[in-house]
Amino acid sequence: MNHIGQSFSESKTGTTLHVLIDYENVQPDILALCGRDDVRVHVFVGALQTKISIDLAQAIQGLGSRASYVRISGNGPNALDFHVAYSVGHLSALDPDARFLIVSKDTGFDPLILHLCEKGIVCERAPSPPEKPVAPEKRGCCKMALRSA
Repeated sequence: MNHIGQSFSESKTGTTLHVLIDYENVQPDILALCGRDDVRVHVFVGALQTKISIDLAQAIQGLGSRASYVRISGNGPNALDFHVAYSVGHLSALDPDARFLIVSKDTGFDPLILHLCEKGIVCERAPSPPEKPVAPEKRGCCKMALRSA
C-alpha cells in the first residue's frame, strides 16, 4: 500500500488519479507522487500568489505534461475552491473512470466530495499527499464509489 491510501493505490486498470492541490491552503511535498505514471497533478494558485517553493517547482517540472499550474483569475472568498470544484467536474466528464484527491485542509470540500461519491466518482480530501486520507467509508461515501475504487 502506498502513502496515498487504499483507494488511491497505483491503478492496475489504467485509471488516472488527479491530484488537485489547493496551494492557497496547503503547500505540500509532492515528490512521492512523481514516480507514478497514473498521477496527474494540478496546482491551483490564487490570483495574488506570487511565489511557490523551489521544491514544488522542481517536482512539477519533473512531471512534465502530467502536471499543471492553474492560476485563478479573480479574488474572493472560496474563489479558488470553485475553480477546483469545476475542474473535478470537467475532468470527470472527460474521464469518467478517473479518481480524484483534493489536497486541502479546507473541510468545505467535504459536501462536494460526498456528492461526487454518491454519483459514483471516487474522490477524497487529504491535508497532504504523504498522509493517508480519511477512508471514504468513515466520511459516509457511498458504497458504489467504494466498489469502483
